[in-house]
Amino acid sequence: MVVQPGTGAAQRGGTTGTDRPDARPDAGPAGPDNAAATDTGRPQRMELSGRPAGQAPPPRSALERQSAPAPMVTREREREGRFGSAAMVGLGIGVALLALLGVGAIGYAISSIGGDDDGNGDTIGGVVLGGSTDDVQRLLTGIGYQDVEVTEEDNTLFLSGDVASQADFAAVVTAAASQADGKQINTDNLQIAAPPQTVQVDAGDDAAAPAAPSAILVDPLQRLQVDLNRTMAATPIIFEPGTSSIALWHTATLDRVAQRLQETPGIAVTVVGYTDGTGSTASNQALSEERAGSVRDYLIGQGLDPGLIRVEARGESVATGLRDIGYLERRVEFEVVAVSMTEPAILPLDVGIIVPSPSNDLAFSQAMVDALRVLNEERGGLTLDISENMFDVDMARERAAEYANGGSDVVILHGTQFLPLVEPLAQASPDVVFVVGPGPFETDLPNVFVYTVAAEQGAYVLGDLAASLSQTGTIGIVGPVPAPEPQRFVEGFRLGAEQRGAQVNAQYVGSFNDVDAASALAVDQVAGGADVLTGTAQLVVGPVEVARQEGLLWFANQANQTSLAPDNVVASQVYHFEVAIREILAEIDANAPTGGSFPLTLGNGGMLLEFNPNFPLSRELRERADELLFGVTAGSITVEVELE
Repeated sequence: MVVQPGTGAAQRGGTTGTDRPDARPDAGPAGPDNAAATDTGRPQRMELSGRPAGQAPPPRSALERQSAPAPMVTREREREGRFGSAAMVGLGIGVALLALLGVGAIGYAISSIGGDDDGNGDTIGGVVLGGSTDDVQRLLTGIGYQDVEVTEEDNTLFLSGDVASQADFAAVVTAAASQADGKQINTDNLQIAAPPQTVQVDAGDDAAAPAAPSAILVDPLQRLQVDLNRTMAATPIIFEPGTSSIALWHTATLDRVAQRLQETPGIAVTVVGYTDGTGSTASNQALSEERAGSVRDYLIGQGLDPGLIRVEARGESVATGLRDIGYLERRVEFEVVAVSMTEPAILPLDVGIIVPSPSNDLAFSQAMVDALRVLNEERGGLTLDISENMFDVDMARERAAEYANGGSDVVILHGTQFLPLVEPLAQASPDVVFVVGPGPFETDLPNVFVYTVAAEQGAYVLGDLAASLSQTGTIGIVGPVPAPEPQRFVEGFRLGAEQRGAQVNAQYVGSFNDVDAASALAVDQVAGGADVLTGTAQLVVGPVEVARQEGLLWFANQANQTSLAPDNVVASQVYHFEVAIREILAEIDANAPTGGSFPLTLGNGGMLLEFNPNFPLSRELRERADELLFGVTAGSITVEVELE
C-alpha cells in the first residue's frame, strides 16, 4: 500500500488571496438526534413514503438544516450542499451547487453567453457564430444531419431534406435555431421519411426476440452533453486555491474531452469557471475567468477550433460557504452551447430499490435511500418502491424479478452480494435498467450500470487525523467482510494512520449485520489499548455505542453518525450515491442507456467528509486534514490499497 504524491503545474497559495481553505467557516450544526434502527431481520417493502407505517423518519446528516425530515412523498428538500434542477438555481445553497458540479441538467438550458445585468462582459476569446447558412449547415453536418440543406431568403432560413423521426426533426430545428441569429425558420420542406428502425436480437426458434434498447438520443447535442457530464463527474478538473494552473494529472481528462469534441465538429461549447467564496467578488470573478481560459487554451492546443470554444466566468456565484465542500467549488465545467430550446424531458420512472438492511441504518442502506430522495426532490417523476432487510440473495433475486416483471423501469440492487444476480435478470428484462453496486463488475449489457466507491480516499484522510488524535497510538477498525468496498475503507484508514505512526488493529466480523459480534470485537480492541475506533457497514451501531460508553473517539463511514454519539464522532465520510444515479437517470431520460461504471470519489462529490462542528478539533489538525483532502481530491496524492 502506498500513497503517491503527484507532480504537476498546480502551485499552492497563489497570488490572488482567494480560495483559501483555512479561511472558510465550518459546516453547520448536526441534525436532530435519532437512534439508529435495529435490524429486525424481517424484509419490509415500502411504497411512496419510503418506510412502513408508523416508522420514524431517518436521521439527517450534518449538512442538513434542523427542520423536520420530510417523507418521500413530500420531498421537501432541506439538504445543504446538494443539488437542484437547472430551473431552480438561485433557490438556496443546496440547489446552487448543481451548477457547480455540472451533472444532470446543467448544460441543457440555452442562455446568452457572458455579461451581467450592467453589461460587464464575462467571456474571453469567444467567437460567436454569425447565423449564416454556412454556420447552420456546418452545425447540422457536425451532428449527423448531412442530408438536410440550408438556404436563406428574405431573412428566413429554409430547411429541406429528410429526417428519420419526429425526434430528429426537433433536433434539426433546435440546432438551426441556435445559430439563426434572429432569423425565421421555415420547415415546409423538411420531411419525416420513415419511422425509426428497431434492432431485433436473434433468440432462436423458441422465443420471439425483444427489441434492443434504443441507442439514439432525442437530440444529438444532448448526447454530447451527457458524455461531457459523465467525463467530468468521473474525473473533475479541480484547481489549487488561488490559481488557474492546470495540474499535470488533469491533462488526461482534458485529452478525453478534446477527443470527444473532435468527434462532433461544428458544435460550440462553453468552458465555465468557478471559485469558492473566499476573497472579493471581483477577484473571484477574474480568477474563474482565468481558470476557464486556461482550459480553453489547452483544448485549442490539442487542435480544436478556437471559434467553437467559449469561456464564461461565474466566479463565486454558486459558492456555499461550507468548508467541508469548498474544494469542490474550485473547478470548471463544460456546457454545450445549443443543447435544446427547452428543458430536457424528464421521464416518469418506476424505481424498485432493494437494500440489505433498514433504510434508516445510518450506514450503507440509508446512504442509497437518502440519495434517491434527493434525486426525487430535484427532478420529480420518480415512484419509489423500497424493499429493505433483503440481505438474503435468493429473496433479493425474487424481489428484483417481481419489480422487472411488474412494470418497474429501473431496479437498484444495493449490495456487493447482488452482483452475480444482475446479468441474468438484465438479459431476461432488456427493457428494464438495472443498477448494482458497489463494484467492480464488468458487463457489456447496455441496461446494466455499476457504481463503485473509492472509499480509501476519505479513509486515508480520516486515518491520518485519527492517529494525530490518539493518545495511546493504537486504533481499532471493525470491518464486516473483506468485500471490495469495506476493504477499501479499512485499508485506506490503516494506511493513513500507520503513515502517521499509529498501530492499527483491523479485524473483520464475517458478517454485514451481526451487531453483537461487532460490539464484542470493539470491546476486545479497546482492551488491547485502542482509544480511537472506526468501522463500516450497518453493524457499526454496536461499535459506536462502545465508543460512546468508553468515552473514545469514533470516525464514521457511509453516513453521518454524529447523532449516535455527538461527543465522540469526530468526522464522517458520507456516501452520496446520487452522483452516480443522477448520471444514470440522465441517460435514461435521453433514451440512450449505454451501461457502464460510475465512480464515487471525493473529486466528483460522491463522497464528502463531514466534520462534527461540536467536536473541539484544533485549527492545526483541521488545516492538516484540509490539505490532505485537497491533495487526494485534486490528484496530487494518490491513495493505493491492496485488496484480497
